Amino acid sequence: MAGEVSDEVADKRFLVTGAAGFIGNHLVRALAARGAREVRALDREPLAANPFFVRTPGVTEVRLALGDASTDALVDALDGVDAVFHLAAVKYRPRGEPLVDIVRTNALGTAALLEAATRAGVAKLVFTSSLYAYGRMRGGPLDEAETPAPCTAYGCSKRFGEELVALTGVRFTTLRYLFVYGPGQAAKHGYPSVIVKSFVRMLAGRPPVIYGDGAQVLDYVFVDDVVDATIRALAPVADGRVYNVGSGNGTPIRDLIGTMRDLAGFAGEPEFQPPDGTAGTSRVARIDRIRSDLGWSPGTPLRDGLAATLTSIRLHPGWYGREK
Repeated sequence: MAGEVSDEVADKRFLVTGAAGFIGNHLVRALAARGAREVRALDREPLAANPFFVRTPGVTEVRLALGDASTDALVDALDGVDAVFHLAAVKYRPRGEPLVDIVRTNALGTAALLEAATRAGVAKLVFTSSLYAYGRMRGGPLDEAETPAPCTAYGCSKRFGEELVALTGVRFTTLRYLFVYGPGQAAKHGYPSVIVKSFVRMLAGRPPVIYGDGAQVLDYVFVDDVVDATIRALAPVADGRVYNVGSGNGTPIRDLIGTMRDLAGFAGEPEFQPPDGTAGTSRVARIDRIRSDLGWSPGTPLRDGLAATLTSIRLHPGWYGREK
């Protein structure tokens, strides 16, 4: 979809929060490529710190930390903006969640942004939530019609954001992302990806790690497909709706690692560790609603997306870090 001009994007002004992050960086570039008049890229970090960011006409940098920015400063940043993509968040980390940071950014920062968007007369807001808003880790496909029951601070903060968005007078759409992967993902911008960690280990000659029997099932969706879904959410038909953004297919970790070993040319066997908290889990999205409403379907086969990710890691090893 790169370079495609969309009626929902062409000649309009947008603000993207979390623009220096993994998905935000891809979204900023896609909006510019699709004909946006201006994209305001808001983040506490400089865009140039991300080696995947390319200076693009029409992209302006707004250096604000969402959790610390005043409503007045956000109103100024939103002046003349047609729509907001709200991606900025302190992400889930399995080794401990920084509660104060999560509340400050994900809850209070979202509240300040929504108040500012209302005052600035923004027409539409796309809020990016997460599978962690559901809470459950077992059972059948995650369905937008079920009642969320988040069980982590991150999941609670995302669910709270969903409820706040629905209380404003701004048109909105909520997207619950599944396990997004692709070029540019790094642990400091989200949960430590099994894909990145395993590729980094194999490129260093070390075996990938599998916890338990590797039967854990996850729904991996490529970042370019996620960006396409996120932009489609601008459409009026999506107003007030909640959509899962995933592949709709579950992949056991052992199968994922098998494909990755093949792509990386790694002949060794995986290293099996005792089961962790993901043992016996299955987290897969039902995506019928977004297919029906927005005509969106993920277009990148898992093997192709993994190959693109591996190429990126080989080209930018410093960005992805070193597996200890």
